[in-house]
Amino acid sequence: MKKIFSLMLVLTLLVSVSSVGLAHWLEDDYDFGGEVVTIADFWTGGVFNEGRGAAHLAAIEEKYNAVIQFAWPGGDHNAFVQNIATFVMEGAPYVIFEGQNQWIYYAAAEGLLLPLTDILDQGYYDSLPAGIGEVMPEHNSFFGEVYGFESGWMGGPDKFFQETQSVYWNKELFARENLPDLYELYESGQWTWENFKDIAVKATADTDGDGEIDQWGFTTRGTPTDPGTIEYFIYMNGGEPVRFEDGRLLFTMNEPAAIEALEFVRELVDLGVYLDYGIWGPWQDGNIAMNINIPSELYGTHENHFINQVNFEFGYVPLPKGPRAEDHIAVNRLTCFGVLPLTAKNPKGLIALYHDLYEFTSYQEPFTLGPVYNGRAMNARSANRVADMYWNDVIGVNAPDLGTIETLMWISENVTAMGPYELYFAVDGYTDTISDIVNGVKPPETGIAEIQPMIQTFFDELFGYY
Repeated sequence: MKKIFSLMLVLTLLVSVSSVGLAHWLEDDYDFGGEVVTIADFWTGGVFNEGRGAAHLAAIEEKYNAVIQFAWPGGDHNAFVQNIATFVMEGAPYVIFEGQNQWIYYAAAEGLLLPLTDILDQGYYDSLPAGIGEVMPEHNSFFGEVYGFESGWMGGPDKFFQETQSVYWNKELFARENLPDLYELYESGQWTWENFKDIAVKATADTDGDGEIDQWGFTTRGTPTDPGTIEYFIYMNGGEPVRFEDGRLLFTMNEPAAIEALEFVRELVDLGVYLDYGIWGPWQDGNIAMNINIPSELYGTHENHFINQVNFEFGYVPLPKGPRAEDHIAVNRLTCFGVLPLTAKNPKGLIALYHDLYEFTSYQEPFTLGPVYNGRAMNARSANRVADMYWNDVIGVNAPDLGTIETLMWISENVTAMGPYELYFAVDGYTDTISDIVNGVKPPETGIAEIQPMIQTFFDELFGYY
């Protein structure tokens, strides 16, 4: 059962929002001379079709002397890259794209994007709502160059941790099985892989005596062979699956921290404490002790989201740390940014127009629509108000306990970006190799050694590194 926290309690946990200077290029006047500005966003401009949205769009078009049209950015990285490439080949000057960070890696590798390192200054980051500008520089750099700015899709206060997995734990199952409190383990510095494994083993059981396991130690949002799942274990151990070093992207799953992580996952699967696809029914029925999953499960509207489906007490704690890690980690696997094609002209004007349309920053003139995130108007003008809405109206209502709020606050302040995992998932044989490792068919060292040359060659060819 969830507990409702007062607004005052959550307000005391809010991080402060950076102050904004008096002058900035976002405040400048820009005139596009009546030209068409194309915005490829994931809602294809749906929020601006009628009513206040349509009036707001007309006001922005008048302010910037532009005709704004909307397009679809693409449904996967191939379509995204092809669509940007088409505009680049046409020499299109006024185009803005929204794209997933993993797709942006591809477009950046192909040289299709305009670098924004010298444009997105501290004043820009300070203007963004809910403190996201404080951590954005950790996320919007791709292969050493900044390309990404705030976007409406996957935007807002939880932009950088919507997909940052931590551990949901079933407090009632823990109490029934006499397992230690995870908040206490975390606070005492004992929330480690060893204790994670010990708890998972003790929680796994045949509760009805029919000879079949019907209660499991843990599950994960994706299976170990899904993109962005095994990577969390590598980061937990202080490793990383890829690293950009001296202008070269390196596949680093052959390093000790990664090999240990692969072996740890293999051991857990071999012990029978892990259940594939357990995040819905088995977890919701109270039959899984721990669920490695994302924060937005707390407040999503889909009927399968936890907050709508569970009837037991649960909490949310950071991921356990491996033996090589100095501290716990928070790694975000997926978010979105706005980017500009290489041929873009007047980039400051394009970013200002886009942000004005969606009313993202403190610099923008206050129109009546309010910030638009994930296709809906937030109906709030100030950066402070956007933060209040998230932490009070969303988290304050849906968090099951204070520990969950503290975990989310810690994640929001410490989250880093996961590397371009989709690049090596595209190499034939990678997922089969991970499956063989996880299921004990091949030792991690052997499996990774077999695919290492192919993946590194793919990287080198992609970047023209010879």
